[in-house]
Amino acid sequence: MQRKIWWIQLAGMGLATLVATTSATAGWNEFCARCKLDFHRNQAWPEPFSTADRDIVRQHWEITEASGWRLQNTLGNELFHIDTHTLNTAGERKVKWILTYAPVHRRQVFVLQADTEQHSTQRMTSVQQHLASIAADETPVFYTDRDAPGVPGQYLQAVDQLYWSTQPPPRLPAATGGGTGSSDGSSGGGS
Repeated sequence: MQRKIWWIQLAGMGLATLVATTSATAGWNEFCARCKLDFHRNQAWPEPFSTADRDIVRQHWEITEASGWRLQNTLGNELFHIDTHTLNTAGERKVKWILTYAPVHRRQVFVLQADTEQHSTQRMTSVQQHLASIAADETPVFYTDRDAPGVPGQYLQAVDQLYWSTQPPPRLPAATGGGTGSSDGSSGGGS
């Protein structure tokens, strides 16, 4: 090991010290590089970190938006015939809505898996045949296990009918015998 001995005179103090150095700098270059990096990072402080923070927040909202579109474009149980597992009229209209009104990058159809693999396959085949019949066979179709929240239409119709059946018929209040007019043509009130 090679040693160099240096005398360092501290300015104005008249003190001297003996410093021994070795050829191995014991990570001095890495330490200096890290200090320089930290200095420049502190000078530009909020920027490198706020960009990463923004990306994390955006990523959350992008995932949330994608989940919403997935639920919106899901063909649930009520859009298939119970016995044949083919699309009913409402299901065909939903597929048409997806192909017409959804943004281009969100035009994906999600088919809710049925209780058996055979029924799920029948649903998928029915959707793909319908897409081919309307010349939209390049639209991706996926299975999903999450059904869109909702209520069957028959239930909503029954609730609506019950609501309207309990409404009293519209009538004007019965006329009272007193009246507010006077014989001279002026309305009643003060003198």
